[in-house]
Amino acid sequence: ALPKPLTFRGTQPVQQPPQAQYVRDHSLPDNCVVKCGVTHLKAWVVKNIGSTPWPRELQVVNIETRKVYGLPAMDPPVRPTEDIAVCLPCVAPAGECHLQ
Repeated sequence: ALPKPLTFRGTQPVQQPPQAQYVRDHSLPDNCVVKCGVTHLKAWVVKNIGSTPWPRELQVVNIETRKVYGLPAMDPPVRPTEDIAVCLPCVAPAGECHLQ
């Protein structure tokens, strides 16, 4: 599942902020076993649930840590009701590793 503290924002001012909804895991399903201390690319499918296309350039923001992840420019932009896979690097901590 998409981590709850993540949110999307455009890199340019827009009338309506981008609105996204988690659809499904695209890679590394919940509770899969991964190698500890290694960076893994985690991907989720999200849907544009807003009424306008997303800006070409988006950022994903962890609202707990305020860490910002830039996403590759989308051309064409994601239109309302369209899905897209969003990939972020995740590092599995030391110890027993189950990605959630």
